[in-house]
Amino acid sequence: MFIINILYYNMKYKIILYTLCWNEIDILPFVIDYWKVMGISKAVVYDNESDDGSKEYLQQFDWIEVRNRPTNGEKDNDAHKKLKDSCWKEAINDYDFIMVCDIDEVLYFPQGVEKVLDKLYEGSYNVLGAHNYALVEDYKPERKEGLLAHEMGLRWYPQSSNHMREYKGLGIGKFVFFKSDTDISWSVGQHLTYGCKPMVVDEGECISLHFFAGFGADYKVERNKKQRDRLSLNNKNKGYSSHYKKSEDEMRREYRECQEKSIDINE
Repeated sequence: MFIINILYYNMKYKIILYTLCWNEIDILPFVIDYWKVMGISKAVVYDNESDDGSKEYLQQFDWIEVRNRPTNGEKDNDAHKKLKDSCWKEAINDYDFIMVCDIDEVLYFPQGVEKVLDKLYEGSYNVLGAHNYALVEDYKPERKEGLLAHEMGLRWYPQSSNHMREYKGLGIGKFVFFKSDTDISWSVGQHLTYGCKPMVVDEGECISLHFFAGFGADYKVERNKKQRDRLSLNNKNKGYSSHYKKSEDEMRREYRECQEKSIDINE
């Protein structure tokens, strides 16, 4: 389906990425590979008291800035929204494009990033949209130098994470990549986007990939349980993150159903 072509760019565009991290050491090596290939100039990671080595791993890269974000161990979606809506505004005058996303969400440009960004930069659109796939493997793959995660023949399933009326159900990912002068904001979870003129590209130009705690059903269940235990009182009262509260049987059933729809996106 996709032409694989790993390129490390001397980019004519400056891109900054903002994201949040809590105990993501398992996916960080894979995620950072995509950041490199994409040509990210700088990544700002808000670390939410990770204790699994994530913070130390990130700090070894001189182009990644780690900012401490203590929350007494709580996960609060309203606080996340507030941060995502505001953190990037410091970069408006210094970068051409900005990406604000969850740390398990990446973009990949099969034919190279600059051709797509030329269209976005010069056109009337201000936000990039791409088809989205989520990882649903049975195991955690071993990272291989020179290969991106999706090139390992892993299983990914088409996932609709964009809930805007025009795109709901079409397998489009969240609108997280935009021109720096865009007046943009999101709903909780970034499933709805405000202030955007989306340029939705075909799969040969860009795809959105979601790691989805997708290293097997056991891994998914345990990760969801840990996240459930971190939910703030605000989250519980508002019913946020309800997917973390499902029974183990239901989580396993849903994971199997996703696997049944999965494909090798290299074909």
